[in-house]
Amino acid sequence: MFEYTNPGILLMGTVSIIGTFLVMIIRSGKAYHENKKIGPPYMMIFLLVISVGMMVEDGLSNKEKVLNNIKSFKENKTLRCHTLGSTYIVSKDEGWSRHKEGFTKDDLFFKLEFCEAEEDE
Repeated sequence: MFEYTNPGILLMGTVSIIGTFLVMIIRSGKAYHENKKIGPPYMMIFLLVISVGMMVEDGLSNKEKVLNNIKSFKENKTLRCHTLGSTYIVSKDEGWSRHKEGFTKDDLFFKLEFCEAEEDE
């Protein structure tokens, strides 16, 4: 699942999880040092759940998108692949082939995550 997750979301989720744990540890240590009672950190737990949920949802949706792109390509459907400034039409009829985690033709290579199947009209 995480092989398809956006690296930025994975990094930010990991940083927020580690940061939340550090705040919880510091908060507990401070309360222990001052002999105060500490209650459950509901807000911190909520942030942890949101962070993990975002990473899981992104991974699952990207995995579904990739599997859909592979299925569409095998069924000779047309895919639209994007780069920063260009869009390419990818299909078997145009001479594209599947290569590991993407599509290739001549010197061009597109990862499966950057493509989407075109809707039938």
